[in-house]
Amino acid sequence: MRPFLFIILLSVITPALATPAEDLSKKLKAIDSFSARFEQSLLDPEGKALQETAGSVQVKQPGMFRWNVEPPFEQEVVANDELLWIYDADLEQVTISDRKRMDNSPAQILSGDFSSLENKYTVSTAQKKKQTVYTMQSLQVEKTAFTELRFVFDKKNILQAMVLVDKLGQTTEVVFSKQQINLPLDKKLFNFEPPEGVDVIQGTR
Repeated sequence: MRPFLFIILLSVITPALATPAEDLSKKLKAIDSFSARFEQSLLDPEGKALQETAGSVQVKQPGMFRWNVEPPFEQEVVANDELLWIYDADLEQVTISDRKRMDNSPAQILSGDFSSLENKYTVSTAQKKKQTVYTMQSLQVEKTAFTELRFVFDKKNILQAMVLVDKLGQTTEVVFSKQQINLPLDKKLFNFEPPEGVDVIQGTR
């Protein structure tokens, strides 16, 4: 067999390498459910810490999400396939709005449909200290709350962290621990009953 013919045949039978967007989409789709502790840091554009919080998160596909922030900044964000609740304990109020308000958010990307990643974001990848970092940059900045979002996976494809850069240049770093992947989660987790006596605000539906 002539060498050039072998090269042609090899190019036909060798599968194309996945793009970073396809690779990220595959990793996220593999997470049917996700539970973890988190520590979150908000940094100004110069890297100075503005706020530090901690709490827990539960995610279940498609589109169900619960984010609990512990005191002194107590807050709960809960979403199912219809509604989004945001409960602020300090203000003693809960805002109820259409689930679609979470579209294009990091929570939606983690718990929703990833088929259009390449249409809405540029995705690149890098290896750092036995971790794979996927960087998403929005192609529609006016429609998103962030300009850059990074997912960090370890060598076992376990999500270790998320990093978000907003339009003001502030960075939110979320580091996960005690991760549990694809264990059963009760759908009741993704409903919210406002505590007695709090103000209930109906947002945009």
